[in-house]
Amino acid sequence: MFVEVSGQTLGLSEKHYWRAPGSSRSETGHARPPGKLRPTTTIYPAGKPGIEIDFAKKTYRRRAPLLGKESPFMMFESLKQYSGQADRELGTRKIDGVEASGFELDAKKIDPDAYSGRVEIWLDTRTDLPVRIRYDFKGAKPPGTLTLRDFHWNEKIDPELFDASPPKGFTDVTPEPPTLEKQVADITLALRNYSTLLGGHYPQAKIVYGDVTRDEMFEAIGIQRVPATLEQTRTDEYVKAVEAGLGFARLNALFRENPGFAYHGLSVGPNDKDKVLVRWRLDDGRYQVLYGDLRTESVSHERLHELEAN
Repeated sequence: MFVEVSGQTLGLSEKHYWRAPGSSRSETGHARPPGKLRPTTTIYPAGKPGIEIDFAKKTYRRRAPLLGKESPFMMFESLKQYSGQADRELGTRKIDGVEASGFELDAKKIDPDAYSGRVEIWLDTRTDLPVRIRYDFKGAKPPGTLTLRDFHWNEKIDPELFDASPPKGFTDVTPEPPTLEKQVADITLALRNYSTLLGGHYPQAKIVYGDVTRDEMFEAIGIQRVPATLEQTRTDEYVKAVEAGLGFARLNALFRENPGFAYHGLSVGPNDKDKVLVRWRLDDGRYQVLYGDLRTESVSHERLHELEAN
């Protein structure tokens, strides 16, 4: 299948392709400056390393394979199940020549860890598959709108679109992956700063989204708009919120890439020193663990099972 995506205030336009059993391709144009697109294509062959290609700069970056989980928003075939939780029925109408029925609900009914905001979903009355989705995420700083439209289901897609080979003549700018020590340090700093600014608890979520978490921290220190004022950027609280961003980005990447990742912030806090807050699988089969008090160690699968059973 493929679908077009556009974002009001985000300054982007995208086209996404998916091919069973799990390959994906995203073609993105970023408006930098407004009105001028910088084309980027990101490809993930199913279960294999991906690639991000910047056609303007003629560079590419290798990407880790997507072996973890994905947001419920991306499970398009399952959106019909949320119609029973609708806040408002929208009736039926023709969309791009397709008879569609619509409903509206808050985004958190689909993904409790996403930005709050109205989601409008239109489904083909024959197949129950999406025809159009509109998401007004009012909780973001700044707020915006994401629209998915022009869905094409069960189309024949050229397998070559999912070839992650770098284009000839392009330069490899893949950064060195962080060491385990650096990864742990960034995540620990982010969680500690969040707990400091949010009254002694970690993100209350199953999925830690970097942008959502950042805006929660900004809200907690009184920043209502981004960019912040010059005076606000000079505060210690602002610095803590900003420096936490890298660690939460690393958590989000582990969620998408690491099949052994789990985050237990809904039940584990800073006082739960012997409970597992975060864990992910290492290349040698062991697991890296961060406890509630942010101590860290690498443990065997058997030891992890014992820890999480308590």
